[in-house]
Amino acid sequence: MMNPRQRTTFLPAANSSWSTADIRKLRELAEQGCSLSELCKTLRRTESAIRNKASMHGIPLKNARTAQSAVQT
Repeated sequence: MMNPRQRTTFLPAANSSWSTADIRKLRELAEQGCSLSELCKTLRRTESAIRNKASMHGIPLKNARTAQSAVQT
């Protein structure tokens, strides 16, 4: 069984506010065409959080795909 303290280091940044730097990083990575899974790992956020924040700020995620949808196509 995993120690709870170890496990929390891998969880998304749940319940934490998005800083201006986080939004800037999201915009930069999206412009570079990073995948949604890469965005999740880098920003430590869920796919839903990233999609919602990108939508709120007009950041297109056209090149950001989940690994699962890429496998299905």
